Amino acid sequence: MPHHELSGELLQTTRKPGCRVTLVFLETQDSKEYDEILYKKLKKIWGENHPVSLFLTKELTMTSFYYHHKYKVKFQTMFGEDDLEALLQIVDHSIVLLGLTSRK
Repeated sequence: MPHHELSGELLQTTRKPGCRVTLVFLETQDSKEYDEILYKKLKKIWGENHPVSLFLTKELTMTSFYYHHKYKVKFQTMFGEDDLEALLQIVDHSIVLLGLTSRK
């Protein structure tokens, strides 16, 4: 949260205080192949108005390696107390998306 938004909320000078939400899905695999179904669903549901990113990192140890996939949706909307229903919809969509992934 930028400092002017936080100070406005604390000083009660902001008309509609709120926060920004970033949704992150993490998975660890032994393959760099990401879950294309999940990525496409995220872009379809939220990608038009909110940036959807996929980060791939490789973790090397002395005996093995793993790939970490991080799917991120950065919501551009400010969410306030009146937006509880919208936040609950994000949670509901997230739960459904976790059931639709191609890897179980």
